[in-house]
Amino acid sequence: MEHQAFPNPEARKPATEKEREQLLRSLPDPELAAGVITMALSDDARESYFNALSESRDIDPLTARLIAYNVIAHAPEGAETDALRAHSCTGEGSHAELRAEYLPLYQHPIMPAEGRLLLDALGTHLFHHEHPTSTTVGTPGYALDGGLFYTDNGEGERVAVAFQLPMGLALDEAGRVIPYLERAIRRYGDPFRAFLRLPGVDAASLGLVNYYLGVHALEDEADALLAQGDPERRGAIQAWEAVEIGGQLHVFTR
Repeated sequence: MEHQAFPNPEARKPATEKEREQLLRSLPDPELAAGVITMALSDDARESYFNALSESRDIDPLTARLIAYNVIAHAPEGAETDALRAHSCTGEGSHAELRAEYLPLYQHPIMPAEGRLLLDALGTHLFHHEHPTSTTVGTPGYALDGGLFYTDNGEGERVAVAFQLPMGLALDEAGRVIPYLERAIRRYGDPFRAFLRLPGVDAASLGLVNYYLGVHALEDEADALLAQGDPERRGAIQAWEAVEIGGQLHVFTR
C-alpha cells in the first residue's frame, strides 16, 4: 500500500500572487495545454493546498482557478466545462454552477484519487466563499504540517487522505498514526476524511475519534445555512465549518 506521510520537504520557494496571476494569464487554452504544463500546475495546486492545510486556512482564489484549469485540460471529450472555464479565467462562478460540471468529472474513471482531493478543495473553497463561517476556533499551540496517504475506503475505492500532524514529528511516530486513521476511515467513511481536513485537527492527538463524534453534525448544505440563519441554533453553535468530499458537504460544529 502506498503511503506518503509528508509533502516534499525540499519544496521550491512558492510563487508570489502576482507571479501566479501572470502565469494564469499566459497559459494556453487548457484543452491545448501540454502534459508537462498541466503536471506543473497540478504540483503547484497541490503544494498550495498543503500549505493552506498546515496553516489552518482555505485555499486561495488563484489555487482554485488552477484546479479548474487542470480539470478542463483533462476532461473527457464532450464534458461540460463552460462554468469551470469561466472560473479559471476570471475566478467567477457560483458553487452550484461549478459543482454541476465538476461532480460528473469527479466520478469519472479518468480522475485519479489526488485529482478528487483537489476537487474537494475547490468545492470547499467555493462554498466558504459564498457562505463565510463564523469560526473562532484557533489552531493548536504548535505548528502543524500537511500530509497525504492513499488507502482503500473499505468499498474497493482508492481514496486520498489529507491530514495534519505536529511539525517535525518523527517519521516512525507518523507511521504509527496512518494505520489508526485507516481503521477509522473504514468505519466512519468520508465524514471522517472530511474531519481530518478541518483547520487545527491534529491527527496524532489523543481522543481523535471521540472529538470527531462530538463535532460531526450535518451532511446537508441547506441544514448548514439554516443553522447559520437561525438565532437559536446559531447561539448554540459557537463555530461551524464545512468540508466537501465528492460533492457531499460535511458540516462540523465546534
